[in-house]
Amino acid sequence: MARCQGSTLCFTFFHIEEPSPLETLGILSFDAVKTMCRLVSLYKSLTDVEIHKLRRHVIKSRGVANLNSPDECFLLNLACAERLEDLNLAAAAVSRLGSRCSSKSLIHFDAVYADMKNGGVDLKKLEFGTKNVEKVIEKMEKLVSATRNLLNSMESLSEMEVSEKKMQRWRTMRVNNGLKVKVECFNDRIIFHKRQVQYYKQISLWNLTFDKVAGMEHSELYKINISIFDKEEESLKKKNKNDGYVLKCNKVGVIHFHSHSHSLVPAVDTFGNGKVAATNNIVFRLAPGTTVGGVGLSQRYANVILFTERIVHAAAAIGEDARKLLYEMLPEGLQIKLRGKLREKWLKWEEGVDSLVGEEEEGKSKAMERWRDAAEEVMEWLAPLAHDTLKWQAERNLEKLKFETKPTVLLLQTLHYSNLEKVDEAIVDVLVGMSCIYWCQKQW
Repeated sequence: MARCQGSTLCFTFFHIEEPSPLETLGILSFDAVKTMCRLVSLYKSLTDVEIHKLRRHVIKSRGVANLNSPDECFLLNLACAERLEDLNLAAAAVSRLGSRCSSKSLIHFDAVYADMKNGGVDLKKLEFGTKNVEKVIEKMEKLVSATRNLLNSMESLSEMEVSEKKMQRWRTMRVNNGLKVKVECFNDRIIFHKRQVQYYKQISLWNLTFDKVAGMEHSELYKINISIFDKEEESLKKKNKNDGYVLKCNKVGVIHFHSHSHSLVPAVDTFGNGKVAATNNIVFRLAPGTTVGGVGLSQRYANVILFTERIVHAAAAIGEDARKLLYEMLPEGLQIKLRGKLREKWLKWEEGVDSLVGEEEEGKSKAMERWRDAAEEVMEWLAPLAHDTLKWQAERNLEKLKFETKPTVLLLQTLHYSNLEKVDEAIVDVLVGMSCIYWCQKQW
């Protein structure tokens, strides 16, 4: 007995525990897939086609040039700064995943990324294998697709399970004789959806480990560069951990990055009516007070412009209700400018400078057509900025998980950096023209 006890004690003392299985993402897969989408979107935004589109179409579009800036250098710097901000947000998310990894190199990803941005790593030594990266992107897109299908299947299953409980109550009450068959068919559908969910969990991010997702475990690409980042922990601890970037514009409009704060984890605030990861974006906050975004009216102006666009292109007569609703949508400053412009128009008519009253019907028709053409011409270059403003916000809405990998809209395409006075002037001109059409309609 003594020998047995001793051997047991020895066995216990020298017993080496087997490593526990690595933790999988589970429900966090939906957060991780958003980071994948951001990275794939960034990668696609740097293709020759997208850069050509940016330089030849977006930047040179009439609305961007008129309202934001005609300076191509400034706009390209602005686009570059925003894409770098997107990369920083992706890096912050990867850093959070890395903190739960077993690999040391992934745990210290935040320090490695900070070291790269501070110039501590010679980027010329990095080998960029295009073919390898293309394979990683392709694999990420497949995982995004599978995780999107998983989310849809889980939502469908949840809805069906709620309906099943209701039907079971109805079955218990024996409302009608045909309910039994319906319930059995319904149960078969639930079993099918449960199997579908399990299948998508197997092929999506759900069952992948934090190590695999944070590194994608692409050995060929990772091993080539890991030696560059394989630094001792002591040297990392001694380094100044101040990091992050602040955007500043010099006198010629070129945007620079300067080291400022170290946190890779951004704060999340709200913008407009939905939760949007916007105010943690440095490029977003940089808009001066002379711009629409600088005074916090991007979304409101976008809605005003889009409502005006519908009225301009409406074939029917302009109604009093539509005019009243549109006027109520206008910010107070814009209402004052519109009233002043309309008063000025009336005075000209009363003085006979711009006569309208008493004209023949044919003359009124031509005048209405002229005003509508002028309004449509303005809306052709003004409306796209309003559409892109709402699209920019929708793409960053934290409450909507679309898992898109297409290149996202840039702030320079929106009203955020548009000159407030110029936007006001354009909107007022359109509204005055539409008011003239309304007055002509009333005289008929």
